[in-house]
Amino acid sequence: MQRQSEYRFWLESSARFRVLYGSPEFVADHLQPERITFGPAAPNPVAAETVIPFSLPGENETYQVQISVFDLQGHQVASLAEGTFRAGVHTISWNGTGAYGNRVASGVYICRMTVNGGVQILNDKIIVQ
Repeated sequence: MQRQSEYRFWLESSARFRVLYGSPEFVADHLQPERITFGPAAPNPVAAETVIPFSLPGENETYQVQISVFDLQGHQVASLAEGTFRAGVHTISWNGTGAYGNRVASGVYICRMTVNGGVQILNDKIIVQ
């Protein structure tokens, strides 16, 4: 195989995929998600910090995104992101602290992403140790 910025492989079935080679910034800049995705958080359970991936479809589109963490009673305990994100693959991290910087109690939490004020996606439960 000759070194180049993009390699293409075709399977015998109708499935198709691309392999991008380069720095994380290069790969992230060239990924074009087909739909909105959110999570899962890793590692989970969380001891110190967890990273939650999300993707937004399109090439030049921008989205208003809000990502928040809630306890099982429905109370918001942390706001992880609120603002404009461009289409592509992103990550957000949570260190297990609440709105005032204090460590949240051990337990189960739910992470919610709201896109453009309407589309809401709930992530799997995040367990804080």
